[in-house]
Amino acid sequence: MFTHHHLKRTVPDPQVLLVYPSKGGLFHYSNHLASSLKSQSVNTARLEVYLTGVGSFFTTLVTVMKLRCQIVHINAHMLSWSHSRYLNGLASLYPILFRLNRKQVVVTLHNMPDFVDVQEISGKYHIGLATRLLGRLAVWLYCRANVVCVTVKHYEQYLRSKYRARVIFVEHGCYEPTEFSQSRTRKILAFGYITPYKDYETLFRAFRRVASLDPSAQLVIAGTSHPFFPEMLNRVKNAGTDVPNLSFVGHVAEDQIGGIFSSAAVVVLPYLTSTGTSGVYSSRRVRPLSSSVLTTR
Repeated sequence: MFTHHHLKRTVPDPQVLLVYPSKGGLFHYSNHLASSLKSQSVNTARLEVYLTGVGSFFTTLVTVMKLRCQIVHINAHMLSWSHSRYLNGLASLYPILFRLNRKQVVVTLHNMPDFVDVQEISGKYHIGLATRLLGRLAVWLYCRANVVCVTVKHYEQYLRSKYRARVIFVEHGCYEPTEFSQSRTRKILAFGYITPYKDYETLFRAFRRVASLDPSAQLVIAGTSHPFFPEMLNRVKNAGTDVPNLSFVGHVAEDQIGGIFSSAAVVVLPYLTSTGTSGVYSSRRVRPLSSSVLTTR
């Protein structure tokens, strides 16, 4: 077993080592964080990780321990490190192990299983008791870092009181505001990874009613299946075969994001349950665009 890990550094002994998953949204988040640190003359190295087995867990551990860095910054999501829930749970041991190696550890925790509404998504994605307990244990282990950073204000006090963590709140980052032409369209946009915790059935049902009142209305779904739920795109396409004026545009490059937002009259975030900060909303809220945001959570 091995890990898809790529160590990227510009100096022999970096001040900060960024450890993050090589798949999913945190990959992009971490790359932007690295660029920001570099612009402030902070020497950094980046370690992209994807765990394929226990052996890859130890490969990553040894790689980090060999580096003489001052700070290890882990960008963590409960389902970010592997397709296996057990390997995702095993990854939560990294903060303790890195601290035993006399490193200062900062964890940015992007989601909290404690707040996932299991009943809402039970019909689409099974979450058993063992998975829920493993998730709670993983949160406790991540909270053993020197500092835990959260991007949701509500999590700050919760982690302090329940997990006795040293927590700071840092608002979710976003791209720099960019001016785009604002066109008046009849387009409704659903943007982001296609996952089991989004309610496309309700979205389709609502849009059918909109289209019956305004035949010129369009529904655009931008994004691809989440790497850990590769079947979701086809599942959603099959569910929308009878939806009028529905189109799927797939992955949207970063330099095209502003354009697709500005072309929409409404941006819809059809969440069944909150799994953390919505990167889509965080990106949208700073852009000088005319589209409104409608969310179900």
